[in-house]
Amino acid sequence: MLVVVAIVALSGPTVFMFVMQRALNTPYPLETVRTGSMVPTLNVGDLIVVQGIPFSEVNNSEIIVFHSPYDYSTLIVHRVVGIETHQNQTYFSTKGDANGGPDPWQVLETDFVGKVISIYPGVGWFFITLDYIRPVLWVALIVTAIVTLLLFMRDNKGTKKSEVPKPVAEGI
Repeated sequence: MLVVVAIVALSGPTVFMFVMQRALNTPYPLETVRTGSMVPTLNVGDLIVVQGIPFSEVNNSEIIVFHSPYDYSTLIVHRVVGIETHQNQTYFSTKGDANGGPDPWQVLETDFVGKVISIYPGVGWFFITLDYIRPVLWVALIVTAIVTLLLFMRDNKGTKKSEVPKPVAEGI
């Protein structure tokens, strides 16, 4: 029974994210704001909901999520400040609301993730905190497993199988 509860508890978040990815048409449906580049619209620790839409449906002034041109694994959340097309290639100019000027890059369709459709102020702090304490949790889990294993082995060594007494012959 404990194994079933553990499997359900561990698979719940995975199933939830799978459903969210399908429903919102993006591999990144929930993201946490981690920098102040979009203050006051978005603050560090806000949780955003991202919806994947066709690149051609993005409008000027919408907040979008896209892969960083310097590190594809990093996502950036900025506002579209210009839409241009050159040689049949459309791209967006973006800017963080708190930044002094536009970003020094253009967002291409291949880097586009989706647009922000909802903001939950402060909810993302849970995930930021989890990122910091995750290594501690892993160490605690490993130490607990080792201690449990050692205690289990010690208990098994000290226990001997009881011998069944031989019957006493009567009347000899």
